[in-house]
Amino acid sequence: MNCNCCNRSGCPGASPAVVSFCPMGPMGPAGPVGATGATGATGPTGATGPAGSGGGLTAYGGAYSAAAQTLVLTGSVAVPLGSSMPGTGVSVSAGAVTVNAAGDYEVFYALTVTSSVPVTLAAAVTVNGTEIAQTRSVMPAARTDAATLSYVARPAGSTVLSLAGGSAIALTLRAENTASPVTVSVGGNADAFLIIKRLNS
Repeated sequence: MNCNCCNRSGCPGASPAVVSFCPMGPMGPAGPVGATGATGATGPTGATGPAGSGGGLTAYGGAYSAAAQTLVLTGSVAVPLGSSMPGTGVSVSAGAVTVNAAGDYEVFYALTVTSSVPVTLAAAVTVNGTEIAQTRSVMPAARTDAATLSYVARPAGSTVLSLAGGSAIALTLRAENTASPVTVSVGGNADAFLIIKRLNS
């Protein structure tokens, strides 16, 4: 019997009526972490979230010339763009692209023009027949063939316009600084086109 730290009945010399307990010893170190338990069952699927806003352009399209054509420039002359590009929210008629709804539109065009005489050419976009100044591209035709006296210019332009629904956008070309008619050839396909994209929904 260990009676070193207690005085209780049954220990030699202990009073039968007195029972005293030993003090609690210090806490031992923590034991090792137990093994990870099995993965629980998958919870129920959450509710479907709200539909996101629609992506992509709401209106776009354009027109181009499917073949090269000859123009006689006496002042500003409309560039015939008789072929339609795939699109939505616009229509093509008589070489003009008409937008169905109001909005902010990016307008881009490019031409390849050949002349037999040195000339400075100016191309521009018109909206309902009115030339838009920031779309003007003025370029002298550069000589490319000394034997045939061929001069080529590639005017192009891009801008953003706020357009009303029903606006008709077209492309014009004229010879600068001359009162005499100038005959030019405008290329086809990628050499004569007008593209429109609506930027806001």
